[in-house]
Amino acid sequence: MTTPNSSRRNERLNQLAHDANASLHVINMASTLLKSSSVDQEKFASICATLETESRKAAQLVQELLAAAKADD
Repeated sequence: MTTPNSSRRNERLNQLAHDANASLHVINMASTLLKSSSVDQEKFASICATLETESRKAAQLVQELLAAAKADD
């Protein structure tokens, strides 16, 4: 039987997993763009900044996923 707490926990885990997946998708797309030979210096810097931001987000989301997974243990 699903309790209200486990239901909220599952919703939170699903949202965190979705958010982490979105960040990883952005990282993948940015790295693909960097492989392009037509990226100028300004665009390169912008892509690198995006990679840094999304990497930090993904790392934070992984920490939150771990914390949420352990919350009811």
